[in-house]
Amino acid sequence: MGVSFISTVGLADEGPFTTFKDALDNFIKRMKALIEGCTALSVIEQACWIERESNGARIPLGFYDARDFGFKVGLLNDESVFQPDVAEPDQILVSDVYTAVVAVGSAGLFIENLPPTSKVSPELVT
Repeated sequence: MGVSFISTVGLADEGPFTTFKDALDNFIKRMKALIEGCTALSVIEQACWIERESNGARIPLGFYDARDFGFKVGLLNDESVFQPDVAEPDQILVSDVYTAVVAVGSAGLFIENLPPTSKVSPELVT
């Protein structure tokens, strides 16, 4: 069974996507529209995530962690604009981010401690 991603914004799902990059692109576009509509902060924090499904397990990565991971791996620039020319993050790294959610409830500290984008490689995260 493969890995897929679902973009959930305001409890509305889109996908599945075969890559985190594609899911993040969809997620950021929809989040910007939601935020421009002056939605409540509670909706952003409790009803928006990118879910990873693998082998029947579904794990959500909340808005802040998804956004911060996008920044860290260069998929988002400083203005939160999606960068389509940036490569998909290594699948081991993506898996490790979602594993951190399961282990401690958030991937924030894991993402914060990742090396700069240019140095991310499987050897640094295993």
